[in-house]
Amino acid sequence: EFYGADISGSINWKIYHGKINLKNLQQQKEKYDFSFSDISEECELSKNTLFRALSGKPEGSIRGLGRLIDVIESEKERERFRNELLQSK
Repeated sequence: EFYGADISGSINWKIYHGKINLKNLQQQKEKYDFSFSDISEECELSKNTLFRALSGKPEGSIRGLGRLIDVIESEKERERFRNELLQSK
């Protein structure tokens, strides 16, 4: 706020202000049928790191949670793209 910069998109800001819903993230992970192994390969973090982050455990890392969110957001974009292609036919 001091510098007038918008940081509302940062994972740290979202965690601090309670904008991350772990239950919703878990549901999205299941919707896209992602395993922790799948996500681990894509974001180069261990399955345990990702599991702890999604479980909200104190040992979980913000980096792990951020990468998990990135993977889910990327899949949402791919899903939108696929749906647009299907609608244009």
